[in-house]
Order: sequence, then C-alpha cells, then structure tokens
Amino acid sequence: MNPVYLLSFVLILVVFPNGSLSHDLIAKACDQTLHKELCNSILISIPESMNADTRGLAKILLEEAVSNAWNIKAHVFEISKRHSSIDYLTRLCLKDTATNYVRAMNQINEAIEALDGKKYNEVKNLVKAAITNLDTCDDVYDPALATMTEVFTQICSIELDMTKLLVTN
Repeated sequence: MNPVYLLSFVLILVVFPNGSLSHDLIAKACDQTLHKELCNSILISIPESMNADTRGLAKILLEEAVSNAWNIKAHVFEISKRHSSIDYLTRLCLKDTATNYVRAMNQINEAIEALDGKKYNEVKNLVKAAITNLDTCDDVYDPALATMTEVFTQICSIELDMTKLLVTN
C-alpha cells in the first residue's frame, strides 16, 4: 500500500475518530424509530453517544428515560406543593402518579441491567411494563405533566425500536 495513502488514513482516524461515523450510526438507528426527531435530538445532545454502538445508544436512551421519569416525579411533587388547597382525592391521585413514575424508573433501571446482559426480550418487557404502569391523572391537573408523560412514552418507544435493532443484528 502506498505510504501516503496509509498516512492519510491514519490522520483521518486520529482527527475524526468517530465523528462522522457516529453521526451516521445515530441517524441510521433513529431513522428506524417512530420518533426520529426526538431520537436524533437526544442522542446528538449526549456526548457519550458519539462513541457508542447500537447497544450503547440503547443504554443512553434508557438512562434518558430514567432521568425524564425523575423530572416528572419531581414535577408531580411540585404540583402538590403549589396547590396546597387541593382535595384529598386529587392529592391521592398525584401521590399515585409519583409512585407510578418511581416504579417506571425501577423498571427502566432493571432494563439497563438486562441490556448489559444482552437480554433483549427482558429489556422490551420491562420498558413495555414501564409504559403500561403510567396510569396517571396528568392531563386533568397540569397540561405540562401530560406533555412530559408523552415525551417519556416516546423515549420508551424509541428504546423499544432500538432494542428491536439489537435483536435483528
């Protein structure tokens, strides 16, 4: 092989170790999800995704789902504090909503462990369970909560699509 070509190739790898290749992988993976824009937006904004393979991208999405659920739970508690005069049933509903998000976070954390063990069917089941357990009273009490719940569900949907890619590869 010509030494000039070899040197050029090595320089490209040093200067652009995973830059364009990682963006290509993110774009390719996200194009196969139902929520392409959200998928791209999340993964491109997280520096670790630039060096990740498909399984790494799936793990990043799971971690983002946990973070998102944590923020929603905090928002639910904030609603309770802000509206001190709400009735008992409403307060109970908000408490149940927060509990549901704690369960969802636990299920997503278990899905991360399953992903690490390459147990993809278990990942799918846990993520589906996290979505199913979100029987909340969100849109009645706070439109922002309904939007946050929708984003959480979309992140989980992206994760299911990403896990499907892992199963087929």
